Amino acid sequence: MLDTSTWGEYKLGGKEGLFTIKKGKRLTKEDMSEGLVNFIGAISVNNGVRQLIDVEPRHAGNCITVNYNGSVGEAFYQTEPFWASDDVNVLYAKGWELTDYVAMFIVTIIKANRYKFGYGCKWTLAKMKASIIKLPKAKNGKPDFNYMESYIKTITTSLQPPNTDNDDMSVPVLKISDWEEFTIGDLFSPISCKCNVAGDLIDGDDCFYIGAKKNDNGLMKRVKKDEDLMTLGNCIVFICDGQGSVGYSNYMDEDFIGSATLSAGYNDNLNKYTGAFLVSVLDLERKRYSFGRKYRPTLNETSIRLPAFQKNDGTFVPDWDYMENYIKALPYGDVI
Repeated sequence: MLDTSTWGEYKLGGKEGLFTIKKGKRLTKEDMSEGLVNFIGAISVNNGVRQLIDVEPRHAGNCITVNYNGSVGEAFYQTEPFWASDDVNVLYAKGWELTDYVAMFIVTIIKANRYKFGYGCKWTLAKMKASIIKLPKAKNGKPDFNYMESYIKTITTSLQPPNTDNDDMSVPVLKISDWEEFTIGDLFSPISCKCNVAGDLIDGDDCFYIGAKKNDNGLMKRVKKDEDLMTLGNCIVFICDGQGSVGYSNYMDEDFIGSATLSAGYNDNLNKYTGAFLVSVLDLERKRYSFGRKYRPTLNETSIRLPAFQKNDGTFVPDWDYMENYIKALPYGDVI
């Protein structure tokens, strides 16, 4: 864990800021045609690239893009020229050299601050220029870019792909036609998570704060434990509200503090394998929901199809062993 106690505080933009920040420009669908230029939208995946379009790029590479709307606070390092939508702010290093390793470090820090903003509180150009982030500090008081680069290089060079004894031939064939229908209410006893104001949480290393987002397993930041707000782990986390992720779910293995926009579902058969299987199936239902159609009111009645077997009394129950063994048989499933 990084010791941030000696880090300095630095403004993102403005006269004394680290970056020159520019707002993206709106481009309608009618003005887009297929091409070779990255169009950066306010999304949380694919490095922000929504599609490739046929336009002259408005921005050079070697800069950072940050969503001020949509998936607010998602940040990415862009290496190639691109067009950014008007929901995206573009950050250019001012008076110093941005390298890919330093960019990876700073992108992580920017994303750690996104909990301060959301659908009701955009990270607008003015707010972003005034925002302050903490970074390693050199002896001269300026950001220690050499440390940031060395730190990321150490991480990336030490990472080794895991070894797996599984291959595609070991994966059982899914026979979905034999699956049975179950409601979420049949499978779980969902309860609401408890944190209404993320800004009241105190940064720390005790537990994770989980928010209404699909990527990063919903992890927003590490915080100090508040017993009144804790939710038990080994559960499916249902994202019931929030722009962009309503209807998705995640599996959480350890105790956490969750946003009140989430519900946690428990079943004695849950573990990291069955959890991974269920999340994959549950996410297929995401298309039914949106920011304007919440998940919680119909959560218990939502139905999904799962592997099942028939008991002696003729009723069907989920085949938890099959789900677990299926995930274990996937490539790298043996090293989860």
